[in-house]
Amino acid sequence: MNTQDIIAAREELASKTRAQIEAETADKWAARAVAAYERYATTSSLADYADATIYWHEALEHASEAPAGTVEALKRQMTAALNTIAR
Repeated sequence: MNTQDIIAAREELASKTRAQIEAETADKWAARAVAAYERYATTSSLADYADATIYWHEALEHASEAPAGTVEALKRQMTAALNTIAR
């Protein structure tokens, strides 16, 4: 963490609700999960699978603190993304 991170955090806290921050954070973790599952699909590495699972858990954790419906929406988006990997 550096000074710029703290400045950015102050600006974020001044302009967004906690629910908005949680929803955005959930989306970022979900994107990381998809990328890690994609990597796992090509490497078959258990470490990549573990990373993907951890990232997905983080996404759900943050989504649970976001506005109602965020978890369900995230699950639908994740399912759609994973379906494209499986093809």
